[in-house]
Amino acid sequence: MDREQFLTFRTALTPASGFQSAQYRIIEIYSTDVFFLVQKDLRGSFIIEDAPEKLMEFLYWRRGAVEMESLKKTFTLRQFEEKYLPSLLQVANEYREKNLRQKWLKMAETERWNPELVATMRRFDHLANVEWPLVHFRTATRYLDRKPQELAATGGTNWKEYMQPKNQQVTFYPELWSEAEEQSWGKNVTKEQIGI
Repeated sequence: MDREQFLTFRTALTPASGFQSAQYRIIEIYSTDVFFLVQKDLRGSFIIEDAPEKLMEFLYWRRGAVEMESLKKTFTLRQFEEKYLPSLLQVANEYREKNLRQKWLKMAETERWNPELVATMRRFDHLANVEWPLVHFRTATRYLDRKPQELAATGGTNWKEYMQPKNQQVTFYPELWSEAEEQSWGKNVTKEQIGI
């Protein structure tokens, strides 16, 4: 679609924002422990066994929906939280012991480290936390980052920084990645695919 079509489509979604999909947030909760969805720089303040109620305030995607100048929650985030946060918390509590990561940890050692299973889980992790965010980022860049006039993100957020996987640093299955892979998470792909 051309830029005008995109802007029409985008206006129709107001006040929603591109990062706001309750279904996607549920997929994240089904996939891993809520602890691994906490902003990476804050995880040291918590332990993996902490209750979802304690962790939910610090989820990585909540940081991405603050106004650049005031650092206050955007209208879109406030609306999203009001509508979906109670049900997301309910899902987080329900899947605390039965998300995919927990099911994998409970498997027999030989089954857990089956090379085909490990490869599939690594692929899913990379698709969900690097490739999909990059598609979103590239789309936003294509339509919003145009000269001579750059358009603001839907909620006035710092989308250029927030949307890059190298800045989000989310991995569902950290046990499956080396330290070097985690440190370069999303960086090489970002450089190759979008030139940053």
